[in-house]
Amino acid sequence: MRFWLLFIIVFWRAVVGEVVVLAQADTLSGEVAPSFSVGHGALDASFERFLNTFFWRVRLLHEQSFSGWQTSATERFQSNLADFGDAAGGRVVRDENQLQIGLRRIITDRLTLRADAVNFVLSDSRALFRNDALANSFLAGATFQPLDALFLSGQVGAKAETQIGQYSAGVIYGGAARLDSAVTSGFSLASFLNFSEELLSPRRNRTLNAQLSLRQRYGDQGVIFLSGGYDDSRRDFFSNVFTSSIPSSTPSATIERRTERALYTLDSLAFQLFRNLRASGRVEFRYRVVARENSQQFIDVTRNLYDNEIAQQRLFTQAALSLETLPVSFGVSVSYQQQSETYRPINASATSAEANRLERFRDNTLEVAVVSASAAWQLFDNHGAPLNRLSVQGQIRGFRYDTPAPDNTDDRDEVSYVVSVSDSFRVNAYLGLTLSGSALLTRNVFIFRQQSGNNTRNQILRLSPSAIWYVPNTVRSYNEFGVLANYTIYDFETPFSARSFSFRQFSFLDSTEIFLSKNFFLKFLYDQRVYERGELFWDDFAERPLNAFNDRLMQAELWAHYDTWTASFGARAFLRQQFGFIGAERRLQQEILYVGPTARTLFRLNPNTELEASGWYQLERAGGATLRVIPNLTLAVRATW
Repeated sequence: MRFWLLFIIVFWRAVVGEVVVLAQADTLSGEVAPSFSVGHGALDASFERFLNTFFWRVRLLHEQSFSGWQTSATERFQSNLADFGDAAGGRVVRDENQLQIGLRRIITDRLTLRADAVNFVLSDSRALFRNDALANSFLAGATFQPLDALFLSGQVGAKAETQIGQYSAGVIYGGAARLDSAVTSGFSLASFLNFSEELLSPRRNRTLNAQLSLRQRYGDQGVIFLSGGYDDSRRDFFSNVFTSSIPSSTPSATIERRTERALYTLDSLAFQLFRNLRASGRVEFRYRVVARENSQQFIDVTRNLYDNEIAQQRLFTQAALSLETLPVSFGVSVSYQQQSETYRPINASATSAEANRLERFRDNTLEVAVVSASAAWQLFDNHGAPLNRLSVQGQIRGFRYDTPAPDNTDDRDEVSYVVSVSDSFRVNAYLGLTLSGSALLTRNVFIFRQQSGNNTRNQILRLSPSAIWYVPNTVRSYNEFGVLANYTIYDFETPFSARSFSFRQFSFLDSTEIFLSKNFFLKFLYDQRVYERGELFWDDFAERPLNAFNDRLMQAELWAHYDTWTASFGARAFLRQQFGFIGAERRLQQEILYVGPTARTLFRLNPNTELEASGWYQLERAGGATLRVIPNLTLAVRATW
């Protein structure tokens, strides 16, 4: 707090004091004193209550210019409160606030000075490892543009942080260089370098990002893109996760360190083979190493608390071909991905036999190959408007997962087939029909016999016709029917312990708007889903039903819409019926009804300011009694200036 009071005093004296002195000097000399320009900013604030949980959100931005200076202030605040009552632990509160103040001065067209101060506060009453934090930082620097395409920047400052009662402070600095694309005969070059470091004794954080990209364009025929980069980051933070393993003579908080280094390339090629035929290719490679360390070097193998390192290699390639003509279009693509992960203990745990065994158990490699194709046919009327569109899409995907550890039996292969068909037809200017269907077949096989009992086949079929129709200035409606069947079959099971199951669903959706006048209309929504789940005996294609549900959502609202005011009022009801089975007989087990009013209003006070309030209030009823009341309220203010 004293840091910010000092900063505000210094900032106010430096800014306002300079303006006053300039005003006095200009008054004595007969010149007009400099004045503040019209500032601009934005405000977005909201409050929401759902059941016993409350949410507050505020974001405020303001920018002001005066006498060659540009200032900005950004405030972000969010708070969550959950009231569970005295019997369930009382109230849980989480507050987060960030205030950022910036000062910028343009010296010349190529040189700009700036300063930024940030205050961050986090408070969380939950019993987490890191539930309280406070950070203050100040940075001052400059941005210099020696060339039209080259930008350089540097900054230095100080930072102080407190995490879980542990204090750290020190110097922070950083810099950046950016070369914008310089185009010469279709060739462009771009690169950037960013680095920053925080020397917060006893912690140290750093980031380094570098990238270089080349692009060569051959007119309208093709383009080649080559890029590569390197990322390096280190993050130290206090943690009490190791408290139970640390002797009483050592501090209660341990410094955990996470470092990550990554080297990557991304190359792509796109070329126009013929007038309507285009080919493309893409290759990505990334090598990434992530290490987790703790300053105390304690080993707790039972809780997986020891230093370790993960090395990951990932390769992705893709080739595609597309044909765009009228009325037919076609596309096909082939992709292949390979990834390997190697785990190993490091530092004090490097010689632990148990830690090495656990890490080797996690080593894995995977391969994914995908072949996909799509085709579409369109029919147009005499005016060039689409009349009918038929599209077909298909995909074959293969997946292989291997673990080199001899005691890891999670190796498996998977293959899946997906086909979807959609046909849309415009009957006339007021009616359109769509029929869509899809099928998914998946086969999952474990390599080792220890897990062969988990081999499965999954089959999902879906059919959904829909229609959209309207009468001008009177009615607009969308209707959809849906049928879904999902069958999951295990290869090995007995009649007395069936694991295979079936899921079937029928759905109907009706969304209708009735326009009463220019400013008033009615909205109706009806959504029903009837679904059933049961044990499946695939060989006999028979099932033993387990349960069934019938869900119905009904909502009706009256809307009023004007230039500066929009409002709605209505009611909503949700009814769920749950059924059980005794043999083949279905019996009602439970019926729950949620019913209550809904309302929403939006005021536009002027083109830059609006107020919004919305909410609903519903009762949960079962067995003729009210179980609980569920309120929901949202208030929001949005403004710009």
